[in-house]
Amino acid sequence: VNCVSYTLLFVALAREEGIDARFAEVEIPPVWNMGDDVTFLLYRHVNARVETSPTAFQVVDISGEGYDPRFDQETISDAAAEAQFYNNRAVELRLQHRERDALVYQIAALKLDPGLGFLWTNLASLYLLDGNLRGARIAVTRALTLDADSTMSDATAAQIYRQLGDVQLADWF
Repeated sequence: VNCVSYTLLFVALAREEGIDARFAEVEIPPVWNMGDDVTFLLYRHVNARVETSPTAFQVVDISGEGYDPRFDQETISDAAAEAQFYNNRAVELRLQHRERDALVYQIAALKLDPGLGFLWTNLASLYLLDGNLRGARIAVTRALTLDADSTMSDATAAQIYRQLGDVQLADWF
């Protein structure tokens, strides 16, 4: 289980009982990891926000005692939370070298919330692994349009342009 799947289950059960539960994305400090020898992972965090009154709420977080209320958080749509679930599944499959299966989940994530830049970056990475440089370039361009400050999108763009033979643009990214 991870924060997204835990929160999806919690929110579904809470709503079934009539509790006003919502998804929230938490601005945690960047946590990087190597998924494999070519894949950097940047972790995001989601939890649940339960409205207890018009001016108060309670946070339900898989981290339990490790949750830090000083981190900013923002309520996100159900579609954005579900998109993150499919994105996570795509990353899991990619790390198992099942890129074609991963692509199905990544596209499902994008159908749910095409406004999330990191979803496009992950699509670009999948296309890059498959040798689809045109698709990778289009996807990373969309990612950068949505989130111009994304270091992951910059790094992915650099890889793409290097493979396209545009060393100058790759170096710029």
